[in-house]
Amino acid sequence: GGSSVQFRLSESQSADQVRETIDSKMVSQTDEAVPYTVNGVSMQGVPDGMVYKVDVSSAIGNVDDLKSAIADAYKESGDAKLVTYHIGVLPDGDASLSPVLDSNGTLLTAARAQEDVPADSGEQETTVDVEAESPAQADATVEVDIADAIAGVDATVSRVLELSFKVGGDVSSERATMSAITLKDEIVEAAGSLTGQDGNAIVLSPRVIELEPLSSYEEGAGDYDAAKAEKETKAISEWNPESSLGFTKWMIELPLSAADADAVIAAFADSIDEDPVWISSSSVGARVAGDMIGRAFGALFASLLCIIGYIWFRFQRVMYGFAAVAALVHDVLITLGAIAVSAFVADALGFLLIDPFKISLTVVAAILTIIGYSLNDTIVVFDRIRETKGKAPRLTGEMINTSINQTLSRTLLTSLTTLIVVLLLYWFGGDGIHAFAFALVVGVIVGTYSSIFIASPILLWLIQWGDDTPSTE
Repeated sequence: GGSSVQFRLSESQSADQVRETIDSKMVSQTDEAVPYTVNGVSMQGVPDGMVYKVDVSSAIGNVDDLKSAIADAYKESGDAKLVTYHIGVLPDGDASLSPVLDSNGTLLTAARAQEDVPADSGEQETTVDVEAESPAQADATVEVDIADAIAGVDATVSRVLELSFKVGGDVSSERATMSAITLKDEIVEAAGSLTGQDGNAIVLSPRVIELEPLSSYEEGAGDYDAAKAEKETKAISEWNPESSLGFTKWMIELPLSAADADAVIAAFADSIDEDPVWISSSSVGARVAGDMIGRAFGALFASLLCIIGYIWFRFQRVMYGFAAVAALVHDVLITLGAIAVSAFVADALGFLLIDPFKISLTVVAAILTIIGYSLNDTIVVFDRIRETKGKAPRLTGEMINTSINQTLSRTLLTSLTTLIVVLLLYWFGGDGIHAFAFALVVGVIVGTYSSIFIASPILLWLIQWGDDTPSTE
């Protein structure tokens, strides 16, 4: 269990520099150091060394505590900074829109940019097209008395906000996205710290009656991308007020005077300018982690029992099953050991793409895959041993040696072919399956020699022990 966040830096840094920056903040509530890992993340269009993922145990708290620790570390650092948001205020939306507001409420309005007024007209306003409502939405709107909803509100103004990144103090041309829920909460929080022209605190209700995003990609614009526009159009059609979908443009309606509204937007822009862009974040609690561990052990134990039963049926003696499972347990332990050792050798062997790997569900999947692969090779060797023994009364070491020599070329060719594939997967597969591919590389190597040097000697020992054991009958 624990927390994981991905963040973006304003300039490239090595993993060691990131560790050095955040190390002092990776402590528990009792100021004890907690284990954590730092891994680089590849992202399209972003130079290497600018996106990192930090994983930490639950001792540091929840995911918000981890975010705060990283943000504080980079605020105190004189090196690279975390990339933040930037808010640009575009020309007002079409005044013909009639927002439905609750008293002193906030509405992120239903509007989508359709086309721009020609540049030679001397105007820079953006016309909007309100999409047709469903019958249910229409009925709900009719039931709202607009006059009562906006009673006591002297004025409403609209503002169109566009989000982008701020990299190292400079506004980037790369657009950022934010969900309506996050945007609304941030605006409400910014308004709470202000006092309006009447001397009273500005209070905006967090309730949203209607909400629909503005399109981020407009046909005819310089950055128009047909594929992205089609994708976003589909996202807009699937959007609802509870959706967490993020968009780059939002039109908001504030039940304030123009001066107060601008003050709220300015406060919001200042606050969001300090908020780092968390590309992703997740948290797994101790109870969930415990369930995962229990299921992983259950899957491994069940697979080994089934293997014993199958080989018992296949070779008519349970000794073959125990020998095969002993080799598989060896393969699993060696693979887990390699993952554990990776935390200590990652810095020295970074040129081999070794990271401080952790045991995750993908690693469990890799271990089950290794069990299947190693078992296949072991059964081939055992089958040849059974053929060599034939009707001889006792199995001898010479028989096993002969059988291994006869299957050695087949074993090596199969393993080498498989190893080439998993090495390519490890080198080029990307961060998402890096630990999975690492486990497979170790498992294929270990599984190859375990069939010869682990399973076969144990089989000989078990059969000789069984033949020498006096019968109880």
